[in-house]
Amino acid sequence: MPAPRGSSLKDDLRRVPTLVWLLCAATFVNRAGSMVLAFLALYATQELGLSEAQASQIMYGFGIASVAAAIVGGKATDRFGPRRVMLVALAGAGVALLLAAFARTHIALLVAISAWAFLGDAYRPAAISILSTSVAPADRKFAQSLHQVALNLGTTMGSGAGGFLFKWLPVSIYFVDGITSLLAAVVLAVGAARFLKSDGGPATHTRLAPRSGSPAWRDRHLLAVLGASMLVWAVVFQILGPLSLTLVRIRGLGEEQYGTLLGLESLLTVIVAIPLARMTSRWCHYRTLALGALLVGIGMGGYGWALTFGQACALMVAWSFGLILMLPAGTALVAEIAPSGRQGEYAGLFTASFSVAFAAAPGFGLHVLGLFGPEWLFGSCLAVCVVAAAVLLALRREPHVGAADPEAPAEPATALP
Repeated sequence: MPAPRGSSLKDDLRRVPTLVWLLCAATFVNRAGSMVLAFLALYATQELGLSEAQASQIMYGFGIASVAAAIVGGKATDRFGPRRVMLVALAGAGVALLLAAFARTHIALLVAISAWAFLGDAYRPAAISILSTSVAPADRKFAQSLHQVALNLGTTMGSGAGGFLFKWLPVSIYFVDGITSLLAAVVLAVGAARFLKSDGGPATHTRLAPRSGSPAWRDRHLLAVLGASMLVWAVVFQILGPLSLTLVRIRGLGEEQYGTLLGLESLLTVIVAIPLARMTSRWCHYRTLALGALLVGIGMGGYGWALTFGQACALMVAWSFGLILMLPAGTALVAEIAPSGRQGEYAGLFTASFSVAFAAAPGFGLHVLGLFGPEWLFGSCLAVCVVAAAVLLALRREPHVGAADPEAPAEPATALP
């Protein structure tokens, strides 16, 4: 049932299905141990004595496997159901991380990390499918915001604990991350067995009805949405290298100040995500995405000229609000575009756009930073986001036909709201 106008937060929470709560709980447990990726390059070079080039290959292996996982995970979600895919993904990722703890060579760590990325990131399209199909369309942004809060709370805990564990015993981060992944699978399995039998709502489904038709990658409207969004994700992922070098090495901020900046971003997301999702639940998805893209561009673009910690924090507020707007709107829009029974496939391409940006953007940003400096890099980030916002606004006026079944009767194309 759609959220009535003026409904209270308590009413909104009551409408959240059991499966969404289980998803949030499993995500929180999994992310509470999330620490390997943040220290992967440091572990490879400092503990195993690998070269920076070898560490880079491992990171690229993670990125490539993550892209493949998004596509395969989306297809598997439609075929086997999101809960089954998530259970396999969490359990498999946990085992891969435990095995990675015993890797002592470049090839062994590359294989283990790639397996972890492939298994673990298959979780994401399945999660988006649940958030899209288990609630009414008007509640999708709210459900996504709940999941976003659970993810950020867990990630904040994992990153903070990871620093202490890495200093004490570096290999311990693999055991903690792997065990929490296995615990998340247990939470999901036990919770589903205990609670979902009595829940007669849509959350009880285990697989989506199959539908034939052209593959999602032939849906030009979807590809345009994902292409514009991927430009923004590429700008956001400059925080994984170029931004830290700019603020710490070039502008002279302390490492602890940069860590505080990222911590404040996570805290802001936890505080603002749910109220903002409730406020924008009836907004046009395209306009919400465009506004988010502009805020990301303003926030990240300003780092080309930011000189103080206060200025860096003010810009962080801008791009954080943009990111908080874009994630729920993006998942809701992709769910709306997807044909019936194809939500997993479409969600897979959506998460693949994240993975491509993650794999390519930080390295490319470092190259631009080294050649032209922060003004050119972050000024370009602003320009890219303006272009992305313009594309998203233009797509609002374009009728969407989608990757429909070619043998199905033709339906009149209508512009999405």
